[in-house]
Amino acid sequence: MQPKISVIIPVYHVEKYVAACLDSVLSQSYRNIEVICVDDGGKDGSRAIVDAYAAKDGRVKVLDLGGNRGIGPARNAGMDAMTGDYFIFLDSDDLLAENALQNMHEALMRTGADMVTGRFEAFPDEDRADLIHSAGTLNETFRLMHEDDVQVTVQNYQRMLDFSYAVVWGKLFSAEYMRRKGIRFHDSRILHEDKGFWLKIIGSLPHIACIGELVTLYRIRPNSSMTSATKEQKARRKQDIRIAVEDGVAHLYKMHPEALARQLHELTRSHRSFAPQLETRYLGGLLRLRWYRHEKLVEFCRVQIYREKVLRSGVKEYRLFGLCLHKDENPA
Repeated sequence: MQPKISVIIPVYHVEKYVAACLDSVLSQSYRNIEVICVDDGGKDGSRAIVDAYAAKDGRVKVLDLGGNRGIGPARNAGMDAMTGDYFIFLDSDDLLAENALQNMHEALMRTGADMVTGRFEAFPDEDRADLIHSAGTLNETFRLMHEDDVQVTVQNYQRMLDFSYAVVWGKLFSAEYMRRKGIRFHDSRILHEDKGFWLKIIGSLPHIACIGELVTLYRIRPNSSMTSATKEQKARRKQDIRIAVEDGVAHLYKMHPEALARQLHELTRSHRSFAPQLETRYLGGLLRLRWYRHEKLVEFCRVQIYREKVLRSGVKEYRLFGLCLHKDENPA
């Protein structure tokens, strides 16, 4: 018999999208699946839709969180309830590509990896210029993320923190491996919960298999954090990222001997996406200096004066007043 794959789908205010999401899962060529829809306490018609699917297909299970606890706790609850040998996270407004589960499972069986990922593709929810632009930008980034099978080590740890856009959906995990490493989300209602979870995954130094086939279709919605954010949301995002990263760093010390954990901790602190922001403000906040390992920035009255930054592609870019002066393909 085929090993069972659990698909964990948090559900919250997605009555417009969740039916298409479930259809993309239930139509997979890989048949031995369970679909765990975690109801996160939404007030729209999403629950009625997933209940109807559960009544028609015994592979669909609905888990009630008893209120709105957030996507991290919802995914944790799904992991606790699942019975699969492998599992994958899927957001309820996204879609699994055709044959995604079959292709990923075959890769895991072939390589013996701890997790497998494939290609992602973003698509706009509406025919709007801003959504189309965001989808195109993301797709360019997604193309840079793919690479061959890799064993994460101390030597490639920082590079792998950027691997696969550091998202947790679109990946098939070994349930046994994740339980053994104790990898879970921070159990609170924070934004950007992926960041700490991903740090724990890469910090566990796993074997990752990659396939060239498309696995996830990522929907860009008008209210997506990819397209808009208020000043208050940006402030909360910064605070929540710090919580998630601190949780991830603490878990390094649970998984490894102290010497190795400390080494990974130091590498995390100097990484552009995970390092605490080091910035100084002068003249009442009008002059801002930011000094990352991968980015140096000078702003005056919120106008960018000078910036040098190492992009995810590895290219180092130099800008003056927003204009690109030079690109270094092989920065030191």
